[in-house]
Amino acid sequence: MYANRTIAAVMVVFIALVYAPISAQAATSDMGMGMSKKLQRGVTNTLTGFIEIPAQTIKGAKSGVQKIETPQISHPLGTVVGFVRGVHQGAGRTLSGVSDTGGFWAADHASNDGYGIPLDAEYAWEEGTQFHMLEPNIGDGLAPMGKKFVRGAGDAIFSPLEFFGHVKTGIKDSNPGAGILQGMYFSASRMYTGGSDAVLFAVPNPKDTVGNQLDYAYPWGALTGEEKMTVEAAPSTTE
Repeated sequence: MYANRTIAAVMVVFIALVYAPISAQAATSDMGMGMSKKLQRGVTNTLTGFIEIPAQTIKGAKSGVQKIETPQISHPLGTVVGFVRGVHQGAGRTLSGVSDTGGFWAADHASNDGYGIPLDAEYAWEEGTQFHMLEPNIGDGLAPMGKKFVRGAGDAIFSPLEFFGHVKTGIKDSNPGAGILQGMYFSASRMYTGGSDAVLFAVPNPKDTVGNQLDYAYPWGALTGEEKMTVEAAPSTTE
């Protein structure tokens, strides 16, 4: 706990330096809150991922297998399918929680919608909505995995371009120091989150991201003069 607080304090100071030219107090407060939310959800998902196994098993037992009309077959088979699904969802929740906990400081994309198999809900004890990997067909059902891997690998590999893009912007704005610091933060963030997505592409992840947001959709956005993404409010971690 002491180590986490120390890291958080260091990151807040770093961000204050990064955003000193542009209302540091407001920027530091917002980004510190983003880090806190990401750390909170990360720790929660890491510790509660195992709940997915009994939760999904119960869901499977209740719903059965839709294409089998005989209850005596459908519900027992649904229980087995639910258990397998619970292992998959539980692994995804736990590992994404570990990733968020370790990278609570890192900025991320505004959303994971369409990237990776989504978890049913933000937290393991919530009902949520199931994503069916075989609907409408296995190709479309598994496509989000491929998109998650491609985006993650691309972010990790090309993350240095983020640094040079921010340096270019800093020089253009007559503030190269801020450009260097921003480039360091966002390129490191993109490398961490991208690497995590590439490694964990096969397991489910939260549909919504929390925490701080990357400035650009692609690592080369600042270099090419791409318009910055609109900063979205991080979803609340409490109902």
